[in-house]
This record gives sequence, C-alpha cells and structure tokens, in this order.
Amino acid sequence: MADCEVLEDNFGGERSTAGADSEFVREFKTFDLVKIQESRMGREQQEHIPKKRKTEEMHLDFTTKIITDETFRAHQGFDLALFDDKTMPPSDLPTFKVDQQQTFLDFKSKLAQDLSYQPNQIRLWVLVNHPNRTVRPETVVPEDDPALTMEGVRDKMASKAQDLKLYLEVLDPEHKAESVESKGKRHMIFVKYFNVSDQKLAGVGHFYVHENQRVGELIPLINARMDFPENTPLKLYEELHPGKINPMKPKATFLESEILDGDIICFQVELSHQKLADLEKQQFYLDPVAFYDFFTNRVLVQFKPRYDDMAKPVQFDLLLSKKLTYDQMASRVGQRLQHDPMKLRFTNSHQGNPMSVIRRVAARGTVADMIRPSDDNAPSNVFFYELLDVSIEEVETKRNVQVTCAGAHNREGEYRGEKEENSQTPKDSLDWEKQKYQDQRKEVTHRLQLERDQFNFEKDKFEKAHKEKEDRMSIVKEWMKEGKSINEIESLLRLIYGTQST
Repeated sequence: MADCEVLEDNFGGERSTAGADSEFVREFKTFDLVKIQESRMGREQQEHIPKKRKTEEMHLDFTTKIITDETFRAHQGFDLALFDDKTMPPSDLPTFKVDQQQTFLDFKSKLAQDLSYQPNQIRLWVLVNHPNRTVRPETVVPEDDPALTMEGVRDKMASKAQDLKLYLEVLDPEHKAESVESKGKRHMIFVKYFNVSDQKLAGVGHFYVHENQRVGELIPLINARMDFPENTPLKLYEELHPGKINPMKPKATFLESEILDGDIICFQVELSHQKLADLEKQQFYLDPVAFYDFFTNRVLVQFKPRYDDMAKPVQFDLLLSKKLTYDQMASRVGQRLQHDPMKLRFTNSHQGNPMSVIRRVAARGTVADMIRPSDDNAPSNVFFYELLDVSIEEVETKRNVQVTCAGAHNREGEYRGEKEENSQTPKDSLDWEKQKYQDQRKEVTHRLQLERDQFNFEKDKFEKAHKEKEDRMSIVKEWMKEGKSINEIESLLRLIYGTQST
C-alpha cells in the first residue's frame, strides 16, 4: 500500500475513483438545449399520433361475428353460439372489423369471397338479443337497397348493439331464388341432436317448415338428413331459453306450437327401457331436459397439483355441473387421474393460491358451494388436489396434536405435530409419544456406536502407521552412525519393508 493511499484516504486528502461518486461535467450552449428539447417533443409527438388516430377511429368501425353451419355443428350449449357466458370461453367464430360506412352488399361480397362462396349462394340473418336471454336469428338483411350501410344494419335491425352478430345461411337450390317477401308463412328453424350414448348435443343444421305443418312431419326430414332408418322414432323438444326445455306434441302444428324464425328444436332417438336403465346406472343424462340443465349449471374447473413433488403432477380442466356433490366431483377427478377417488383431497383457492382444505365430511353442499368468490366477486374456479396413500375418511377422522418435546437432547421450543385418532385419550397419546421417543433414542444410540467404532478403527490404523514410521527412522539413524551410504540404506529398507519403502 502506498503512503499517499494511507495518508490522503484516511486524513481527508484528494481522492479520485471511477465509480458512482464520480462527477461528469458537460458544457452546453443555449442553442444545444433548445435543439434537444425540440427533438424530444418531436419524438413524443410521433409516438402520440398513432394512439390518437386509433382513438379517433375506434367509433368508425365495429366487430361483426359470423355464425355458420360449421360453427353451429361444433357448438355445445344454448342458442347457436356462446357469446357472454361467464363460466365458459366464447365460441370461435369468424370475426371481422367493419367500417360503419361500408355498404352491406360490399361486405357480403367480401365475406363470400373470404369463406369461398358466391354472393348469390348465401344470405345473412341478423341475430337479436331477446329478453329471455336468448340470441336468435330474426330477420334477413334486405339486399334491395344498395345504399344500406353496415351501420344502418346494426342500428335498425340489431337494436343498436355494440357489435353485430350474423348468421350465414347457405341457400340450397330450392330456396336460392326465393326472396324474403315470397317466403310467406314458412319459417327457418334450427335442429340439434342429443346423443344419449355419447352425451353430446350438437347442431345438425336448419330446416324450412310451414306454419300449418304438423310437428311430427319434421321427423322424416331429420331421419333423412341424419341417414337414420326411415321409421326411426324420435322425441322432439323446443329450446325456449335456459331453464325451460319443453317436449313438443307431434300432432300439433308449428303455428300452434308458436314456432318462428330462428327457433331451435332438439331431438333424441327413442331408446328401450332396458337401454335407458343401463345408461342411468352410468349416471348418464337421459333426455335433453336434464342435459340442458347441466348446461345451465356447468362450470369449467381447473385442477392443479397441490405440491410439485407429487407422483402425478398433472394440471387439467374439467367441465362440471355446479350441482355435483363432493363425491361425484372426486369420482370424475379420479377417472381423469386414474386414482382412487377416496384417496384424493382437495383445497380451494384464492387468486390462484391454495387456501383451505375442503373436508369431505363437512362438504354437504355442491361444487357451487365449494367455489370461493374472490375480491371482485368472481368465482375462483381453481382446485388443488393431493394424491393420498390412505382413505380421505381415515385422514379426516384424525386430529392434529402439537407435542412439545423437552428431553435431555432436545432444544427448548422444539415442536412436533402429529395426527392422532379423535377417539384417543391423553394417556394413549402420551404412551404413544413415549414409545416413539424411546425408539428414536435407540436409533440415535445405535448410530453413535457405529460412529465410535469407525473412529476407533481409523485411530488404530493411524497409530500403527505412525509407529512403523518411527521404527524406520530409528533404524536409519543407527545405520547412518555405522557409516553406511544412502544407497546401502535404501537397499536394506527395500529388503525389510518392500519395494515401495525408501
């Protein structure tokens, strides 16, 4: 260390370091400062222009969603698609940003081109939100006004909704040349098929029916569309709105049944009593009424492993009914994990983090009761699961007992938590803890004895080697006194101790 470092650093002398404490001085002229400010303002203005333009143009366009026969066939739920269901993601529909002043005919032409149709092959229906929480096609967009804009379609036909929902009807040869006015008392209805065996409800397509036709006359048309045998018996239901699915009378007319454009009819194949009994044993929904009730109460629940070091740390989603009990939910999770449902334990969550264990003996409610609402009153549809080695009944019939051990070898304040049977007495608990302590003491004593034996073995080995070395040195000293040379001494050592000794 230099003298200057000692004297100056310790007694307030000059100090120069290249670090955070260093001062950097740069001279500027007034013109330079003005130029820097102008450059900064210009950069901020350039960044603000796109944002301002985007804000100004937001009210000039709106979103238009298109329902097609393909999306309808893939849809599972009420209406023709899902839009604002808080428990399920919305349907994946063709979506377009549309300029308000774009003419409808121009939009239709471009839409047909995007979806590989000719403009005369399709026509568009406006979907309207009804007071009974349904969204149905109600009116065909007229094509006789070339000046009709997309803004006019939305404001006049969709009750000034924020976005526009349209159904794209592909015209078959019979109706391709049919105008809206010539349709008369014919109605376009949609049909869904409830497959009891597969537990699926899927869209089939649309049909045109006359209001004076009997409802039963729709059955041969459905059988032909589905390639069913000609005389396949079907049951028909009308999907009115969530919570109301009514069986239809085959002999009543569509007028008497109050069927209008955009209404939805669901059908199922009539099954034998034996087949229905077998499906009921498997806890299947046997008719559209029960299946629609599942749609009303369904919730998408995410299941996560409680700990990362679990044997099967699988994360998955299940579509469950809010009416399911604890055991029914555990059964479905057990099927997904291929694990005994009685050896599963669940924990609810708050903002994605584990909260409290859901006790099976106390869970007398349903899935809806198990879902905890978060701070924003939105349900937290996340459950954590554990894979147990014993039955959940055995786990829940035990209680946590905190035992403080204060033996000769225990530090003060050392706690051990144990699970014990609720039926145990304090004496049983103490006897069990005493036996456990004695077993641990025996184990520690045995381990100490093994360590002591190993230490003595190493000590004897070291002392033996040290004695051999001292003996060798004594012999060498005697030979050196006798005047033997180093070569002679090395030769004698090899003869006595082997070739490795020197």
